[in-house]
Amino acid sequence: MSPTSTWLPFVRILMLVLLLFQLQYAAASAQTFVVQGSTTFAQDVMVPYQKAIEASSGHKLTVVPNKSSIGLLALFEQRTNFAMISGPLENQVRQLRLSRPALPFERLQVFKVSQTHMTFAVNRQNPVHEITDDNMRDILLGKISNWRDVGGPDLICQSRSCKSAEAAVFRPPSRPRF
Repeated sequence: MSPTSTWLPFVRILMLVLLLFQLQYAAASAQTFVVQGSTTFAQDVMVPYQKAIEASSGHKLTVVPNKSSIGLLALFEQRTNFAMISGPLENQVRQLRLSRPALPFERLQVFKVSQTHMTFAVNRQNPVHEITDDNMRDILLGKISNWRDVGGPDLICQSRSCKSAEAAVFRPPSRPRF
């Protein structure tokens, strides 16, 4: 019997033990992560892609949709692993600083996952051909409800309801032209 053949069963058993140990470790290392915050992000990203994210990461996700600010506070309080926000972090931080100025906001890190693009359509007969970013934001938020307020005729501005986060991030590359 050669020396290799006497060691071969031992090596196979050792490899099997190492493989079983590795599988046990992999199963034990799979964690459940809590993701909390923006209902917009939860609805647009987490609901349709949660299963795929879990399958590719090997981890389970518990999604808690509430508000961006609540998700950030839960992150600071270590009640969640990730916070979902649906607008610029700077806006969220500015609001939270008013009530919680001592939080370590500089430790937050953004990982951009998706982006919303918006297009605005108006009737061709509308004489308003240019509008400021601020006025467009106010139309989306319902603060401006008549075209006369932006240089047009006395007609009601009709727009679908807009989430405040969408209006907050409204920064087109140039002024919209109609």
